[in-house]
Formats: sequence, C-alpha cells, structure tokens
Amino acid sequence: MKLKTFLIIALLFIQIISNGQDRSDFDKEVATQAEYALALCKHIHQNPELSFQEKETSARIANEFKSIGFDVTSNFGGNNVVGIFRNGEGPVIMLRTDMDALLKKSLFALSGWEAQTLK
Repeated sequence: MKLKTFLIIALLFIQIISNGQDRSDFDKEVATQAEYALALCKHIHQNPELSFQEKETSARIANEFKSIGFDVTSNFGGNNVVGIFRNGEGPVIMLRTDMDALLKKSLFALSGWEAQTLK
C-alpha cells in the first residue's frame, strides 16, 4: 500500500509541475513505468520466499537497482539490498530493501493473482 501511495503522490506532483506542456511522450513513459512496476510486484508476490530465504527476490531487486544506475550492496543485514544513486556533487538517493515474509496469503493472492506455494 505504501508503494501505491508514493506513486499517486509522485504522479500528482509531476502533473502540477508539467501543467500546460505537451505531455504525450511523458504520459506514455509514465504508463510504461507503471506497467513495469506492477509486473515486478506481481512477480515478487507470485514467487514468495520465507524470511531469511529471500535469495531470488534479493537478487532480482539488486539487478533492478543496477539496471537504473544504482551502486548496489547485496546481503545487507541478511538478504536485504542497498542501492545508492549518486548525482555528481548533487543530492544522493539511497534505497534500502527490507525483506521479510510470513507464511500466509498475500493480498495479491487474495485478489486473484496466482502464486506459487512456499517451499
């Protein structure tokens, strides 16, 4: 739910700053990125791993971070991933994942997405 709230706020902010400009390419890119994020979310929830066993999920997130230019530290405090995006002398963005899973149905599984059984 936090990701959904973040995406809504980000899209509203972008709408405000780009008001009145030709946005057809921008709108297509937003739609493409939103579709990709949803597919990634589905993949993670369809391939669950229990706490301290999230090796495939951790590797996938590390690869996602690397593909967009983050310096990545894997196995941070277990299977967590830290990504740092440097902007020269400018601001730095750091993302840290916190992976833990419980043996129960996710909201995604309850909403009709099929999921693999935990091993």
